[in-house]
Amino acid sequence: MKILITGSFGMLGQYFYKILKNNYQIYLTSKRTNRDNFANYLSIDFLNFSKENKNLIKSFVTPDLIIHCGALTNVDLCEKEKEKAFIINCESTKILIDVFKGIKIIFISSDAVFGNSEDRLEESKTNPINYYAKTKTISEEIVLQDKKNIVIRTTPIGFNYIDKSSFVDWIINSINNNKKLKMYDNVIFNPIHAEILIKNILKLIKSKKNGIWHINGEIAYTKYVFANALANEIGLDTRNIISCNYEDNLLLARRSKNQFLNCNKFIKEFNSELPDLSLNIRMLKKNYNLYEQKN
Repeated sequence: MKILITGSFGMLGQYFYKILKNNYQIYLTSKRTNRDNFANYLSIDFLNFSKENKNLIKSFVTPDLIIHCGALTNVDLCEKEKEKAFIINCESTKILIDVFKGIKIIFISSDAVFGNSEDRLEESKTNPINYYAKTKTISEEIVLQDKKNIVIRTTPIGFNYIDKSSFVDWIINSINNNKKLKMYDNVIFNPIHAEILIKNILKLIKSKKNGIWHINGEIAYTKYVFANALANEIGLDTRNIISCNYEDNLLLARRSKNQFLNCNKFIKEFNSELPDLSLNIRMLKKNYNLYEQKN
């Protein structure tokens, strides 16, 4: 099977490549130049997409499956530069569907589509409260026009080994640089380690399912609890991790204090256990130790 992964230099794209490369023919695309000389790699900037780009990506590969990870995920930047966010997050989806007509797409979406809603099931009504969430909601609608496609709402965590820009990287780098780290103690989420997420996505691929699926952690906890658990597990000083409330910070884009995703549909369908805080943290420690050994 030939799989095209967009956003391949992003955090989640890197994990997809790592896990899938030994069993599938992987083709990668991102806006970055191919500095690491990856095989089957094409540099495409959806922000400046042209007819030539369309012909280039069409000749690059005819995939059996597209995993669309590419996105502008900086929530405040999306709010500030709405046109840019729409082009990167929504137009890219339209382009892929147009170029690869009839090819199945797995679109990586977000808990953000629910905003402040309490009802957070696959069939629940979306309620985006910032522009990033709106672009994800629009893209979901585009993808689901073809019934065979899949939308996965999730909150993946892991390391960005290329530019250290992930949420986890930010926590560790802040602690190591002796910076005060304000973490919300009234914002809950149920993230999932990227490797566990991808192994569960493979279940969807092999079962030939479609539609919307939530794949996240088993239970919710605050971001303050998460940061402390991570620091303790890998032996970092927790004294600079400070508890704060969402209301204490002035952010450009509104966020929800409830970022939980109900995953009961996936659990029941696949008789699957999803990770708790302890397993997520152990997986991150394993990644951290391997990364430290290489450097």
